[in-house]
Amino acid sequence: MVNFLRERIEDENFLALIWKFLRAGYMEQWQYHRTYSGTPQGSGVSPILAIIYLDKLDYFMAQYKNCFDIGSSKNRKADSGYTRSRGQYHKLKKSFAPKWQTATPEEKAEMDCRIRKTKNEMLYVPKEKWMRKLLEYHAFKIKLDENGKETWKTIHQGKLINHPDIEIISKFNVEIRDLYHYCQLAHNVSVLGKFAHIMEYSMYKTFACKYRATVSKIID
Repeated sequence: MVNFLRERIEDENFLALIWKFLRAGYMEQWQYHRTYSGTPQGSGVSPILAIIYLDKLDYFMAQYKNCFDIGSSKNRKADSGYTRSRGQYHKLKKSFAPKWQTATPEEKAEMDCRIRKTKNEMLYVPKEKWMRKLLEYHAFKIKLDENGKETWKTIHQGKLINHPDIEIISKFNVEIRDLYHYCQLAHNVSVLGKFAHIMEYSMYKTFACKYRATVSKIID
């Protein structure tokens, strides 16, 4: 990010200010939280940095597009056979439409046509989505037993052991909430309850490792 800024900004003092913003942390419900990666959403500097990244993306896509722009549109001529067939298609479609609307089911069957009922499209959260997030957060691991069957084991997050309790809880809450907000319009958003359950026990195990206690004592 800082290297992107240096391409157009020569003022090192301003770059140093941006760098401080990246490490400043954020406030949520009057609680201070450290920034582990990137900038927190809603930060004063995040819109500026987002525009910079989007500008880079626009430039990349413009260059990538040139790979497919071959020849000039003025020199392109449609195939005569294709043009003729397309015209015939539109004529047949225009003449066939009234017959289709008035035809009986038997007549439609004779024409070898089938009607497919349109189903409402629904958004679904695929299992791979939240499993990938769990692996990304190091909340669990997958093992294979002697029969080759997968077993899931919740694990603690060692990198958080030395952090204050409030930071550990907040980090887990943010990660659960972020995924839920991203998928809340999905028809099966309730499956994220499994994701939240595994994250919850990963948090318990993190505290158990921190205080050298059992998970049951942490829950109590």
